[in-house]
This record gives sequence, structure tokens and C-alpha cells, in this order.
Amino acid sequence: MQTLQSCSRLLAVLVAPILQPSDPPAGAPGAAGGSSGAAGGPGGPAAGPAGGAGGAAAVGEPLEVVDPEAAPDDDADPELNCHACACLRAVLLSSFLVLSLSKAAAEAITGQAAPQAPNPAPPPGSPADKERRRQQVLQRVFVGELVAAIEASGVMEHMARATLAAAVWLDGIEDPEDPHLTLSAALAALCVADSGPSYGLPPCMYGLPMPGEEGPEEVEKDSVVPEVRQTGGRQPIFSHTVQALVEGLSRAPTAAPWIRSLRAAKLLLRVARWAVESGRVWTEASAEEAEQASEEEEEEEEEEPASEEEEEAEGRRPVGPRRPPASSSEVLVVEPEPEPEAGQGADEDGGGEEEEEEEEKGDTPPSQVLVGTAEVVSTAARSLARVDKLLAAEAPGGAAVQRAAAERWRVAVDAALHASRWAQDQEGIKALGDLFDPLIQGREMRADGSLPPEPPPALVSALAGGIVWGVEGLLRAAGREGFAGAAAALAADLLGPERRPGVLLRRLLAYGPPDEAAALVITIGKVLRTAEAEVAERTDTRASQNLLFMCSSLYRVHPDVEETDLQKRLTPGMGAADRQLSLMLMRSAVEWVPVMARLAQITTAHVFEGRLGTRSDTMTWFPRLSSFATGALIWFRMIPRLLELGRSGEGPSGSGGGAGATAPAAGPSAAAAATAAAAGPSTSAAAASDGGGYAALAALLLREAVPTIGALLRLTELWSPGASSAGPEPERVRMHAAAFVMQVFDVASALAVVAPDEVRRAAQESAASKRKGAASEPAAAVAGGWRSQVITGLMTKLRDNHKARNTDSELGLKALASLLSKWARGEDASADVPMLVSRAVSDSSRRALRRLPPPESALSLLPACANPGCTRLDGDSEADLPLPLSAGDGPGGARRFCSERCRSLACGGAGAGRGAGAGNC
Repeated sequence: MQTLQSCSRLLAVLVAPILQPSDPPAGAPGAAGGSSGAAGGPGGPAAGPAGGAGGAAAVGEPLEVVDPEAAPDDDADPELNCHACACLRAVLLSSFLVLSLSKAAAEAITGQAAPQAPNPAPPPGSPADKERRRQQVLQRVFVGELVAAIEASGVMEHMARATLAAAVWLDGIEDPEDPHLTLSAALAALCVADSGPSYGLPPCMYGLPMPGEEGPEEVEKDSVVPEVRQTGGRQPIFSHTVQALVEGLSRAPTAAPWIRSLRAAKLLLRVARWAVESGRVWTEASAEEAEQASEEEEEEEEEEPASEEEEEAEGRRPVGPRRPPASSSEVLVVEPEPEPEAGQGADEDGGGEEEEEEEEKGDTPPSQVLVGTAEVVSTAARSLARVDKLLAAEAPGGAAVQRAAAERWRVAVDAALHASRWAQDQEGIKALGDLFDPLIQGREMRADGSLPPEPPPALVSALAGGIVWGVEGLLRAAGREGFAGAAAALAADLLGPERRPGVLLRRLLAYGPPDEAAALVITIGKVLRTAEAEVAERTDTRASQNLLFMCSSLYRVHPDVEETDLQKRLTPGMGAADRQLSLMLMRSAVEWVPVMARLAQITTAHVFEGRLGTRSDTMTWFPRLSSFATGALIWFRMIPRLLELGRSGEGPSGSGGGAGATAPAAGPSAAAAATAAAAGPSTSAAAASDGGGYAALAALLLREAVPTIGALLRLTELWSPGASSAGPEPERVRMHAAAFVMQVFDVASALAVVAPDEVRRAAQESAASKRKGAASEPAAAVAGGWRSQVITGLMTKLRDNHKARNTDSELGLKALASLLSKWARGEDASADVPMLVSRAVSDSSRRALRRLPPPESALSLLPACANPGCTRLDGDSEADLPLPLSAGDGPGGARRFCSERCRSLACGGAGAGRGAGAGNC
């Protein structure tokens, strides 16, 4: 017994440096003595104390796994490699000891120590018979003591633990049988966990120990390592078991020539799936424990208050152990080995106690072999990263390779949805985000500016693996978590500025299944509305930063209005990918633009409040503002053309006019169409369809355009075209800020022409707020921008920045300032309108809309809740959200709602003020 315990202590000491304790093992110097003790194990119990002399102090150290990839090479750090080799030698010696003792036990119990001539049995009761019986008792006692000693010492678990840890650390092992043994042991654990094929693994390998991931408190108690199949319940397996499998398969076929690359990739996919399913099980367990704790608290609150004497006599804590809840995970449930029947040979008095013990054993839930929470993300990410390399070595195009590639993306999607919660830090989030990098590689456009007819090969496999559905589910989870959880962090990483923002989203919308792409667009709109209500006011939180990173991709998904690009791209003969992207862009105008405009208004107020840094330093607030406002500005520039199309019936939605047809210049009469359309719903998908297509879409945009442009005009008072800091990045931001200001001026001029009534009211409100002295307050930022003084100051800044030296621009600014001044005083300003008409409808906006389909086509792809403020994010996809309720009977049919609350808000409730009046229900 002492010898076996010495072996366990020795193995614990040798493994400790590989697992890197937080402090140097206090008993490390004693390891030498342990080695001699182990070597002399068969000599007798005297070897035991010598072996354990140095290990006891090191047993209780907290363990931290060392990453072999981050470690220096063999020459730079020979000490750790020596420890790894010492582990293998100690395992070999310990195995010899255990095998010798086991062989002796087998010989003792079978009576086959040496072949002898058969002797007749001695007469019963004779001295020879008594001696024979005494020897049989001693043999049974020896076997029982040996089994108990092996179990109590944990030597088998320590041997497995040391072998796996050493195999992970060493790049290669001289003995070719050692990596095979390590892989076999790890594969046995995988087969037990997921009930998958064993690829010819000998049945005897399933009997190898499967040590659990012990904590310091378990190690302190006699160096006990749990055996996951015997403990019951959810049990994390020793982390190096999984790492040994990942590292061994990653070196195939170089270090493991018996495993082909494709077979190794399939095994790694199983490992990654095991990690993801483990993450799902741990999440379910956390939710169940939280729910059970909440129920217990409610029960305690419902109990009547007891007297002080009763409280002293009776505790309030629940009595009895809490059974771990069952899980619906697909991970294999392993039944514990049957215990010997209780009650055999017992008297009647002890029978009741043994029956109670048997019942208690029956309450132990079956074991679930899982990857530990600390290893879920790293295991999934490292396995999938190595799958990519192994599949790249295979000949492309094969059916087996394509199936493996599709499964790789299915696992990656599930990892994003179910494993991101267990990321230990931002590096874990980034590791998951790196799995999606193949989707943003390569050129996005062809030489003529159009999208390729076929998606990139990686995207083909990803679409088969459900990537569009997965990204949508991730965004919905981010919204449900309030943008502060792991799902939001991963979504921000995927869509953020460090991963070619906009490329992934555009490709998903262009090449994904149309219904899934439409559901993604609708979900993004709901997520933005959720952010408007819950996150936008908290500018200094992680949730606010996640929202900003997510929006850095959204403002790049909009119609292209650059002249040089449009000359190539906006042609009648577009491919299928271009046409689908155009449909999604039109749908995004309905779902995203209004809420993005409101977020821009909120950000403007934050700038005036000083919550985004120094107000006079553009670098501190412009990047955030542009993420919300840039896409909205591009759509606002199209309002005049939308009104033309709505009034004349031209374009794809009307019966007249071709793609290149032109309309008369928009004038004040267009405001009547906008006003009529705005009387109906203007912030929901159903509104654009019921209100007459282009005209209703123009009204939808116009409702937010006037206050948004007013806020941005007011913000130009803080904009300084001069240098705020040195360096190329600030210079780039200053250039973009100057171009942004010119866009604001262009949209303001166009709105003054096509929506004079709305702009006149805004000008009068701005003048009134100035007279009351509130124009400098953040609350008046929206109302204070439509003033002639603001335009005059802007003209001066642009002239100094060489942006208004052009005669047309300077005359336009003067005309807009004069127009606002007259409207503020209630005078007629018709004489100033002609100078602004040229900015009302630009050639670029005409060409951009010529490429876009009518709103009705985009809205027909997937019906959505007609409540303009709906933020319901149940489930993983908008396509699965039922719309059981209806109201009204307009030209587009009854309006559908997801809940009674949404119908109430849209039909005259709080949502009616956002464009859904009771008359439409």
C-alpha cells in the first residue's frame, strides 16, 4: 500500500512542473528520493516513505495548464522536457510494479503459481486440510488488500494523467508505441463521451483509466484523482486527455502515419463537437441551478416567519443533497459499473442498513463525460483550426472532403451559439472569431465591379453548414443578453473593424438562401431597436462598445453612390447575387435606417453632453457618430428620387418608364406626396408595402431625416477642420469628417426642396429654442440645427478648409441660410429654392435607385411583425417566429403581429406615435 502511494506521489510531483503550479513545488527537491522509492517498489514497504518524501508538499498546489505551442523549444527549456521524460519513465516503472502485483494476485487466486503433479486432496479436518484452507484465506485477503490499495492510491489514474500530460508537452516521443498508446487512450475517452465509432480500437483499451479534472481540494486529499465513469453526474475529463488527442491528430500523418489526413480531420471534428456539446450541457446545468436556487428563495419567502426560538432550533437551509438535474445533451451517458450485491452473508440486523445504502447508490445519476468549462472554447477552436489545415492537404472537390467541410462549419456555428459563453477572456472570443476568417478572404468584386456569380469555396461549405442562420442566432442572443454577454462580444468581433467590416455581411446577404438572408436583415433591425432602448444611453460600457463594433459593418452595407463605381456596377444586366443583394438593401432601408438615424440623434446629444470626450476634438466623437449616421445619410439622399418614383409610377415598381428613364426635377409639389404617405405607417415593413411602395418608403425615411439632419447641422458648430492631433490616422479621420459635413449639407438642401413644410417647422422650432436660450443645451440639439446662423458658420469653416471654394457649393450654402432665415420669420422663401433644386436629385442617386428593386419585392420575401417597435428576439431565427394575430384589411392585406402587446402598441398604443396609427388596424 505504501509503495503504491509513493508511486502516486511521485507522479504528482513529476507532473506538477508540466501543469505549471502557480508557485514552485515546495517538495520538488524530494523528487529524487521518490524515484528511488518507486524503482525499489517491489522490494517492499520500506521503499514507500523514501518515494513520498518530496511529493507531499507539492500535492496541493493549484494547477494551471501550460500550452505546449507557447512553450520554448527543447534546447531552450531542457528542464521541462526532462520532467516530461521522467514522467514517462515513472509511468513505466509504476506499470511494471502494478503488473507484477496483479500477476501475483492472479496466480494466487487461480492456484497456478507453478505446474505441479496433482496430489490427492487431504482428508477433511486433517492438518494438511487446515493448512490448505488457511492458504486460501490468505490468498483472498491478499487479493482484496491489493485491489483496495490500487483503488485507494489512485496509481492508475495518476499513471494515465502523467502519460497524457507528458505526451502533450513533448513534440515527439522516441518510442513509436507511446504516441499510439496515448492516442488510443484519448480515443477511448472520446468514444465513451460521444458513442462514436472506435475505428478498430481494441476493446481492452476501454478499460484504461479516464481521470477527471481534479481541483486543488481533491488533490490535497491523498492525491485522489477522480475516475469520471465512476463518479456520476456531469464530470469534466482531465484536460490533457483532450489535448493529447488534438495534438496527436494534428501531427497526422507525419507523427502518426497510420492516420490519414481526412480521417484525422473527422476525428478532430468529433472532438470539437464534443467540446461544443459539453458547453451546451454546462449552460443547461447553470440555468437549471439558477432556476432551482430561485425556486428555493421563493419557497423561503413564502414560509411564515418563525419565532426566534424556532429559528434557533431549526435551520432554514434545505435538508438533503440536491440531485444534479438530467440533461438532454447528445453526449453519451455512461452507466457506472455495477456494485456487488449488498446483503450477501449479512445477518438480518444489518440487512436494513445495507438496503438503505443500496438505495442511496441507486440515486447516483449516470456519468456524463464532458470537456471542462475552461477547455470548451480552446478545444473547439484549436480542433477546427487544425481541421482546416488537414482538409487543405486533401484533394479539393471530393464528396468526402465536401461533407467534412460542411460539418466543420456546422460545428463552428454551434460553437459560436453555445460555446462562446465559456470563453475565459477576449482571446477566447478572438479564437472563435478566427474560425470565420475564411469567409472574408479574397476579392469581393470582379473587375467590372459586380459580384461573382458563385460564392467563394469556403462560403459554399459555410452556407451548407448554416452560417446565415448561425450569425442571425448569434445576433439575437446578443440582443437578449443586453449586448454585454459573450454572444455580443463575438458578434462585435465578427462584424467589427478588424475583420474587413461589411464583407461578411454583404456576402451572406448576397449568396445566402433568400428567406434566411431576409430573416437576418429583420433580426438586425430588431437588435438595433433593442439597443436604442437599452444600450444607447450607456456610452461608457462594454455593451455600448459591442454595439458600436457591430454597427461598423452595417453602415458599409448600403447602395453605392460613388460615380466611378456606379459607372461599372449599376447596369441593367446584373447577376443573381447582385439582384439578391439589392433586395436585401431595399429591405434594410425599411428595417435599419430609421433606428440608425435615431441612434445618430442620441449620439449627437451625447457629444454636447461631453460624454464622448472633448467636444471640440473631432477625433473623440466622429468615428462613433459616423457608424450610425453614414448609412442613413446615403438613403436620405435618395428621398427626392423616391418621391419622384412614387408620384409618377416610374421605375421597376411602375408600369411606365425603363431603367434609364428620368423624371422631372422634384419641387415643392413632392412634399404633398411625402405628407400623404407619412400619414400612414412609416416605420414598419408593412407600412412601405401598404402605403404605395416608393412614396411610403420616402415618407418612412423623411420622418427621421428632418430631425437627424437638424442634429447633425447643430453638431457642425463643434466641428473644427483644423488639426486636432498629429499622425496619419487623425488626418484620415479629418478628411472623412469634412466629406461627411458636405453630405449633411447636400441632404439638408434636398430636404428643403422636397419637404418644405417639415423643414419650415423645424426652422421655426430652432429659432424659438434659440430665443429661449436653450439652443446650447443637449436637449435642444435636434431642434437647434435648422438655423441660418449654423449654415453661415458652416460656410465659413468649409471655405477655410478649401471645401466651399466651388461657386455652386458656396451659392447653395448662402441660399439655404437665406431660406432658413426667412422661414424662421414666417416669410416667403420661394426665391431661394431654385438655387437648391440642383442638389435635390443627383444623377448618382438616380442610378443607384435604378439598380434597386421596388420595396414590395423586398418586403414579400419574409413577412414580419407589423409593429414598428417590435423587439421580440425569441428563438434563433425570425423565420421561426409565428405571427398568429392580425388586424386591419389594407391594400396589402391584414397586418400580422407576433403578440397581443405588439398589436396593441401598433394599433393606437404607444407604438402609434412611431407611424402606426389606429386607423390602419
